[in-house]
Amino acid sequence: MLHAHTNMALMGLMIPVLALVAIVQAVIGPHLALLQVKPNLVLLLVLAWTLIRGRREGMLVGFLGGVWLDLLSMSTLGLSSLALVAASFLAGLGRHQVLTTHILVLAWTAVVGTLVFSAVFHLMLALIQTTGVWLEEMGSGLWAQMIFQTGLMLLLVPFLRRLLPQDRIAQPSLGYAG
Repeated sequence: MLHAHTNMALMGLMIPVLALVAIVQAVIGPHLALLQVKPNLVLLLVLAWTLIRGRREGMLVGFLGGVWLDLLSMSTLGLSSLALVAASFLAGLGRHQVLTTHILVLAWTAVVGTLVFSAVFHLMLALIQTTGVWLEEMGSGLWAQMIFQTGLMLLLVPFLRRLLPQDRIAQPSLGYAG
């Protein structure tokens, strides 16, 4: 059951939006590569959604985005969903205790989200394929991926904050009145 704060119209809109973002990632993403690192646009959208709308909606968006990614890449169905849900879950922890508009929170979320997504995806892939090289595959270009994703996150979240209504739970103050 969805949380009372879940906006069903927004969630219904996310299905075609996620499809479009996954298609852009699959088709145009390789042309947007920087130092041979492709952006993970679906991961960015999931992390941004989690920061703006909350962990429950973020995890649902992660699941739906993962389904689109796996269908378009003809990958094992569920791998991307599991990795995106895990990244969203961790990104949403403590969301109400920190100021999610702060640049360091956005950067930290992008770094941790990228690490979690990559670790879960490659570990599950290695378990399915019974290969032992998951750590090597995961580490290939990971630093560059984290930096690239962080830069994109810093651009995406302020833009989405203007488009999306905020979750109704108040953000913490900076500790001073006035």
